[in-house]
Amino acid sequence: GDRILKSPVDRFDTFPEEMAIELFGGDDGDSIVKLETFADRLFVFKKNTLHILNIAKDVEILESSHKGMGLDGGVPCQACLTRNGIAWINSNGAYHYDGKNIESLTDGKIDSLWKGKTSNHIDQNTSQTAFWLSNSADVPSIGYDTESNKLIIHKVSTSDGSDQEDILIYDMKI
Repeated sequence: GDRILKSPVDRFDTFPEEMAIELFGGDDGDSIVKLETFADRLFVFKKNTLHILNIAKDVEILESSHKGMGLDGGVPCQACLTRNGIAWINSNGAYHYDGKNIESLTDGKIDSLWKGKTSNHIDQNTSQTAFWLSNSADVPSIGYDTESNKLIIHKVSTSDGSDQEDILIYDMKI
């Protein structure tokens, strides 16, 4: 759960040990949840940490590591590829990488809704049920609609979760 193997060029389904991609601090007990690529970057989403590797050359270079940016819900449907980057969600919020920077899509916008804190936006001083894992069986998911250029975040993607069928939509154009 903590190892990445790559195939030699034109040798599909062949994974020699010497082709393993070693991450600094890779043996940290934090398992890989999902791999995603955008341009010449490989995103290694672990449960607690996100590692971004530059894979443009023959040698992979660890460009950055981001603690607290992993897929802490532990499911691959927490990240998706968009037309202009990668988007993902975790207990801290929703994020988007555009090829240069990681941008929070929720900080200062819907913090109270995401985490279930007292609202400072719509209804002053009202409590809300958290969008993120208000029920321990909830499995939030994120998807991307290419035609409308919108992210769609679904509160519950399994039948085991809560009955609250909330959906958030983020318009990438606005």
